Amino acid sequence: MTRMISGNKMWDGEPRFLDNRERKSMFKKMILLFFTMLTMTHAESIEFTFGNQTNSGTFYEFDIMVQGESGDTRLGDALVYLNYSTAGFGTNVLTNGNIEVTKTGILDGELVEGSGFELYEIVNILDNSEGCVAITIGYLYDNSPGSANQLTTLPESPQPMLNIKLTIANTSAHAGLSFSNPDLPAQPTMLGQQYLSDNTTKYDPVYASDTDDSALDPIAVHLVSFTASPAQEGVLLEWQTANEINHAGFHLHRSKNDETDYHKINSSLIPAKANGLTDGATYHYEDQPLESATFYYKLEAVNLDGKSSFYPAIKIDFNTLVASGSPAPTEFTLKQNYPNPFNPATQIHYQIPDESYVDIAVYNISGQKIKSLVVEHKVPGYYTITWDGLDSSGQPVTSGIYVLRMQADDFSMNRRITLLR
Repeated sequence: MTRMISGNKMWDGEPRFLDNRERKSMFKKMILLFFTMLTMTHAESIEFTFGNQTNSGTFYEFDIMVQGESGDTRLGDALVYLNYSTAGFGTNVLTNGNIEVTKTGILDGELVEGSGFELYEIVNILDNSEGCVAITIGYLYDNSPGSANQLTTLPESPQPMLNIKLTIANTSAHAGLSFSNPDLPAQPTMLGQQYLSDNTTKYDPVYASDTDDSALDPIAVHLVSFTASPAQEGVLLEWQTANEINHAGFHLHRSKNDETDYHKINSSLIPAKANGLTDGATYHYEDQPLESATFYYKLEAVNLDGKSSFYPAIKIDFNTLVASGSPAPTEFTLKQNYPNPFNPATQIHYQIPDESYVDIAVYNISGQKIKSLVVEHKVPGYYTITWDGLDSSGQPVTSGIYVLRMQADDFSMNRRITLLR
């Protein structure tokens, strides 16, 4: 029997033309296929991070945050792998009733406001292993991809996605939170599991390298980083906290010996900025030693009851102007500017581990470039630049929030800075 084509359809037997219903159905399918293929050629990246941590001593609570890098995309189905410390929270937290998971932020909302038809649901939660829980999120209306919630993109802030509440089993341990496979840290566990709102197109690449190893002691200051870098007249000490509970402030101590002979260098207590807050704070202190040598610095956190704890020492060698605990930078970093807020000028510190082409610029919150600060090749090292609050034409910019963006090779990082006239 001859196979024949007529009216855009193939069949066996006598030829016939498609009726109007069949033509409309085929037209809709062709349009859907076209837009699906168009979307697949413009896959966007997605990034998962941790935020909004709090510690009551009984529960460690935090949000899983999500953000796109660029473009306007709407979130569809997603699968999150959450690794945690079994020493801190025990094993199999779902089976043992030691985890609560709720939707928040971008997973909120209804198809039509007031209809009761929620856009997203938590489809499943599983103990993927003794120290990992898998959370599946479903977008319920993939036939209406435009109704899904839209990701924020850089330089905006990420949105909360899931609120996680873990029962603390041991306050002497650390949180040990991550998204990667703890046995294969280079394996992108969540790659290929995140979809745009058509639930067909996958986000690619998927960034999920953030970690949170905060101490589970509710009294402790949760220190994110403590670094030293060369400054014009000495050394700039910077540290950042995730949250601070029952905290009075800090002391800094300096020594030429890693183990002993530390002396306090600040004349009075550096007051806590974030006691009782969940987002922590950034601190700066500039030390001016009277000689060039190798120095070690320790940070002491003082609680409201007078008890204190010390954090591991960091090192800076004034003879070679190499800072921190290693002989040279090992990663790209753009530090938070200081002071912030500022008027009229602020200093910006950054570091690069490899010879790179570096581009650092200031943008307004609409994404318009205000001024380029660095556009050149740099050798590995620590650098300091100053922004005087002027645009590229030398005119003062208005008070407000600006975005500082650093790009070097494949590295990109943003910092929000505030100018107050």
